[in-house]
Amino acid sequence: AVSRHEYSDPWTGPGERDLTAHVDFAALGEAARREGVRVYGPVPQGAWLAAMGLDLRARALARSAPERSDEIDAARARLADPDQMGDLFKAMAFVSRDWPEPAGFA
Repeated sequence: AVSRHEYSDPWTGPGERDLTAHVDFAALGEAARREGVRVYGPVPQGAWLAAMGLDLRARALARSAPERSDEIDAARARLADPDQMGDLFKAMAFVSRDWPEPAGFA
């Protein structure tokens, strides 16, 4: 678990910590496909967030709160830039056969 950019006890403050894990995306995707689930990804978090409109949203927030524009840009960079969380973390979607393609994976 991580809290305030430091390791923390995952059993303290449930819901208030970020939990991370190493995931075997290939095995997870193959297991889902065997059950008839459509799988999208994994894609880098930064690319997925960009496809979901992160940059547009960050600009809109900065326009509405110009005094926080540096903070907003730093948060956007932390989530999406390749040298931060953008390439390290991944996004994957599991979709029923009858559902449309999920946003951000095209």
